[in-house]
Amino acid sequence: MKRLLFLCLLCLPTLLIAQKRESQLGIGGQVFYSSRVWIKYDGAYDSLMQGERGFAGIAPQLWFVQYINKYWTLQTGIGYSTYGFQRRSKNLEFNDKVHPDLPKVSTALYGDPSYYDFFFRNHRIDLPVLFNTEIISLRKSISLRYYFSPGISFSYTVWDKVVAKSRGFGYDGKNRFVVGNLYDKQAFGVQLHLAGRVEYRISPKYRAHVQPVINLPLTSVYKGDNKALIPSIGVNFALSLLTSKIDEKE
Repeated sequence: MKRLLFLCLLCLPTLLIAQKRESQLGIGGQVFYSSRVWIKYDGAYDSLMQGERGFAGIAPQLWFVQYINKYWTLQTGIGYSTYGFQRRSKNLEFNDKVHPDLPKVSTALYGDPSYYDFFFRNHRIDLPVLFNTEIISLRKSISLRYYFSPGISFSYTVWDKVVAKSRGFGYDGKNRFVVGNLYDKQAFGVQLHLAGRVEYRISPKYRAHVQPVINLPLTSVYKGDNKALIPSIGVNFALSLLTSKIDEKE
C-alpha cells in the first residue's frame, strides 16, 4: 500500500507538467454524509451496536485540474476530512460498565431515558485522482460542461478520536468525556469514487464546479479483530483560477 501511494505521488507532477494545455487551480470543499458498515466484528460491547447514526460534515479541499484534450481532464487534489459515525448505549442501569475509560454508572440516574452517545471521528488527509470525461457541452450558450468523473483516492489517518456524552446522569458535574478508541485504526486507506461534474465558466479567468460524488472505501478504517468500512456521499464545490490556456476557442 505504501509503495502504491508513493508511486502515484511520484507520477502526478509529471502528468500535470507534461501536458501544456488548459489547467486550473481551485479551492473549495466537500459537504458529505458518512455511515458505517461492519465487515468483521468480535461481539464485544454489544450494547454499543444500538442506535447507530451517520455523520455529516464539511471537508476543505485544494484542486488541480489539467486538460488533456477536449474530452478528458485529469483532476487531482488534497483535502482534510473528518469521517465517522455515532453509536448509542442505552437503557443503562446502576453499576453498568459500558467502556473501559468510563466509570461504572454509580450515581443516581436523574433522567429518563439514560444513555451514552459515542462519537467516533477519523481525521485524515486525502489525495484524490479523478478522470473527467466530457459528456455534454453547452459552451456556446451558457458556458456549461458536464462530465462523468470516476476516480480513486489515497488517505492517511492523522488521528482518531472518540467522545462520549452521557444523558440522564453525569460524573462530577460533567457529561462529556474523551475516551480511548476500542478499535485499532488503520493508517492508510483507499477509496473509489463515482462522480458527475458540472463546470461553469464565470469569466475568461475563472471557473466554478459542482461535483456530486459517491465514495466507496476499499480498505477498513480499523485493523485487528474489528473491521469496518465508512462509505459516504457528498458534493464537491470549488472556485478555480485558469493558470494556463490552450489556443482554441471555447
